[in-house]
Amino acid sequence: MSVFTKFATALRGGCDSCNCRNNKDQPAKKPLFTLSLIVSVLSIGLLSDFYPMLSWLCFDHALITEQQQYWRLITAHLVHSSIEHLFWDLITFAAAGVYLENRNPKLFIYGLLSSLVTLSVFLLSPLTDIAKYSGLSGILYTVICLAAWQWLREETGFIAWLPLLAIVVKTIAELFMLDTVFVTEGWEVFSEAHIVGAGTALLLAFYQAVGVTDI
Repeated sequence: MSVFTKFATALRGGCDSCNCRNNKDQPAKKPLFTLSLIVSVLSIGLLSDFYPMLSWLCFDHALITEQQQYWRLITAHLVHSSIEHLFWDLITFAAAGVYLENRNPKLFIYGLLSSLVTLSVFLLSPLTDIAKYSGLSGILYTVICLAAWQWLREETGFIAWLPLLAIVVKTIAELFMLDTVFVTEGWEVFSEAHIVGAGTALLLAFYQAVGVTDI
């Protein structure tokens, strides 16, 4: 079976190379990584009422390149520019993260780590001139896309495609409006991070479908 045939089979809901359908019958696991990340983001959000957490932790291109504050490549995803920004990111991440970590914890971890790397490389690259960035949405896009992919492989019929279609519609709407669908407060939306997150998920889904990685 060719690589593209395997990928096409996976898109149709086939799961010849893994036990994803059997995962539905397994007992639920505690989503420890998802809960830990939620607690971290919430804690930073609460501290933002008393300390300038955003300026301390956000991605700042000048401070990273000139003063080697490399921790900002990680902490930027944990701090948000507004309560509304924080709320929608956490609500969406909680739903997608709990589902994906329960169904396929290895894919969930691969997604988190891969998106952290791809976003860091992109933010520091000449492909963008963004000076400051914050929020979970870049990593979130990887997680929700992988959750939609996992759902697609486990379910059948039109309902299997609904999460993926919802993500596509939302993303296209934001690209045309140059604004977010839900968040109206805080820094201007950086849609490129969403695209990088989704692209990272697409690569992982492709590698999984063709059996390149055991996830």
